[in-house]
Amino acid sequence: MTIEPDRLVHVIDDSEAVCASLEAVLPTFGLQVQTHPSAEAFLSHRDSLRRGCLVIDSLMPGLNGVALLRRLRSDGCDWPAVLLTADFSVDTAVRATTAGASAVLHKPCDPSSLADVVHGTVRKEHAGTPLPMLSPREREIVGYLSRGATSKEIGRTLGISPRTVEAHRARILVKTGARNAADLAHMFAALATGSDEPVRMREHS
Repeated sequence: MTIEPDRLVHVIDDSEAVCASLEAVLPTFGLQVQTHPSAEAFLSHRDSLRRGCLVIDSLMPGLNGVALLRRLRSDGCDWPAVLLTADFSVDTAVRATTAGASAVLHKPCDPSSLADVVHGTVRKEHAGTPLPMLSPREREIVGYLSRGATSKEIGRTLGISPRTVEAHRARILVKTGARNAADLAHMFAALATGSDEPVRMREHS
């Protein structure tokens, strides 16, 4: 049977229990699963595998999740990828995004949430711009970031703390795959917002 790339998930995790669970549950959400017990095992036969979305554990013996992503990107492999991590933090999210992850989820995660993210990641890959997947507040912050505003300026304008802005920024980078504000500006310019009015910083007396 031919497996459609949009439906195929490669689960790369050293936990047999996790692999067995996702292999049993994800098909109920329209996905087909192939499991790999390590990064090295996946790499050893990657050339013979069908393209699909990668679901990668961050903490594996040998080559870890972020290292695997870096290896794949350096090899020119652009398959969409979701990183699962039990140690979720802004730093982890930024490192994973920089390495090429399309999304980062806290482990253990609900299978239905993972399936939603996988489907969304594949849609994002085909859509050309991932900004429509952002929340209204995140899109608002992208507008300010793309114009060079600092976290302090954005926080003052929106009535939130700079720390909260930084947390939003980290999630935006994870969701969009952008590396920096310049990437976000390019995506924002390409987005049909339905408004001719540019985003402006509010002035304060």
